Amino acid sequence: MLAFYIKIMYSYCWYNLRKRIFQYMFKRKPYVGLSDKIRNQKNSQQILLESSSWLTIGNIVSRLLGALYIIPWGMWMGADRDNANYLYFIAYNIYALVLQIS
Repeated sequence: MLAFYIKIMYSYCWYNLRKRIFQYMFKRKPYVGLSDKIRNQKNSQQILLESSSWLTIGNIVSRLLGALYIIPWGMWMGADRDNANYLYFIAYNIYALVLQIS
């Protein structure tokens, strides 16, 4: 009887080993059930939401820092503030375009 169980366990282990080798050689993915697909879809939606939230927060912080920079800049330039801002924004638009392309 013990030999029978050993033979069954041996054949089961050998079957799993052959199955894993076959999956590795042909890069077949194991079956993914519907619940796994839904779970992965939720995870991808959560990841997308978190990523877009971080991008939005970064954009807001960047604009706040830019506003904090412009106020002393205007005081420093004095009467020529409008001309200085014009030159600054021309250069900034070119910089932003190059940054988006990269």
